[in-house]
Amino acid sequence: MSSCLKEENQRTAPEWRKKNCQIASFSLKNAAKAKDTIAGLSQVTFTIDQLQGEIYNTDSLPYGTRITHKLACQITYDDVISPSRVEFMPEATGKRISGRDADSIDFSRPVRIYITSYDRTEAKTYTVRLNVHQQDPDSMVWLHTYPLLGHGSIVEERALADAGTYLLFARTAEGLRIYRATAALNWTTLTLSGLPTGKTLRAAQATVFRHTYYIHSTDGTLYRSSNGAAWATVTGAPTIECLLGAVDTVAYTTRPVALAAIVRSGDSLRFASMDAAGVWTMGEVVPATFPTSGFGCTSYEAAHRRHLLLVGGQQRNGSLTSRAWETTDGRTWVCLNENTTPGLPALEGAAVAMYDGKIYLVGGINAAKSTSRTLYLSSDRGATWSVAARKLMLPDDFRARGYAAPMVTTDGYLILIGGRTTREGTMMDEMWRGRINRLGYGQ
Repeated sequence: MSSCLKEENQRTAPEWRKKNCQIASFSLKNAAKAKDTIAGLSQVTFTIDQLQGEIYNTDSLPYGTRITHKLACQITYDDVISPSRVEFMPEATGKRISGRDADSIDFSRPVRIYITSYDRTEAKTYTVRLNVHQQDPDSMVWLHTYPLLGHGSIVEERALADAGTYLLFARTAEGLRIYRATAALNWTTLTLSGLPTGKTLRAAQATVFRHTYYIHSTDGTLYRSSNGAAWATVTGAPTIECLLGAVDTVAYTTRPVALAAIVRSGDSLRFASMDAAGVWTMGEVVPATFPTSGFGCTSYEAAHRRHLLLVGGQQRNGSLTSRAWETTDGRTWVCLNENTTPGLPALEGAAVAMYDGKIYLVGGINAAKSTSRTLYLSSDRGATWSVAARKLMLPDDFRARGYAAPMVTTDGYLILIGGRTTREGTMMDEMWRGRINRLGYGQ
């Protein structure tokens, strides 16, 4: 009955249908008698580009997939009338085979499909590619830029990202310089106004809070700017000892935001925070074990709240710490590993950033003044740390350093700018950009 129906369709079909030789759908599956199989092959979706005559899987098979055996091919055509002839030619063999052998084809290299229409007046050729990821999606590729700024006397730096704009604060022997980039690649110097001359500005503690930049001088005066170029004094601010960072807005919540700082209050140091309206609120007295310089900091979102994290650094008595501290309001801080072993040496000048859902920590300088090039990861927000896998590590020509300026870009790169090989001295004029391969897919 079905044979009669097919013959009837072929007899009564209009002539233009008899000329059609387009593939409507394409799929692969493991051959019935194959000893080895490719997991999930039958669920792979293929894109058909009719104009270019190409068939391919947009989502590549996992890294390490080996196509060592023949596969079965399933094709449907764009009409009720099938082509008069279908042939395959795998590049792996260079031989044409009949469409009747579609259940055993070598797809280890591209395969051409030759289709002739029912009336034998039209022909079309497709090239099929079975894509496999050629990179480990979880490995990290690092790129090096040198020289970066062309300035050799930078003593401290801070890189800040805000809504796709990147600013680099650099204190030199001549004063403060600020650079801007839109892709974190080509940096241009800003012309600054409103900042005092003759004062030391703490570039390494510059902070962005609610799309406004803040920096303080060593005499405790706080300054702000909406664009990084034009600055003004923040009136009514307390005497700033140290800017710690920002607890900024989380989408879809109305939780308070805070610019976090350590301020001088009489003869003591206290935590303090400034809210969105510019109002300052005093917090707890800073404990002796809390770092006041040389710490690494980053922010992250957890449980619909924004957290500010500090790791390592130098305590007021000059000793180094391996502890991590966090806050959600800038005034009350909690030590995350006071009673646990963090798995991290006591150090200063570590580059810390939230990247790929984990806290990354690179480099630093220990109590013996030795620099590190080790990359540590924390999956529990800084409470414990472990050395990262080799495939994430920086390349061998990355010199051990402390005080590099970290930053994460909107296109998935972890940036490390500068850093120095000793506790004192000038910064290296270079930038390293690393990205986990899967974070670059589709860009």
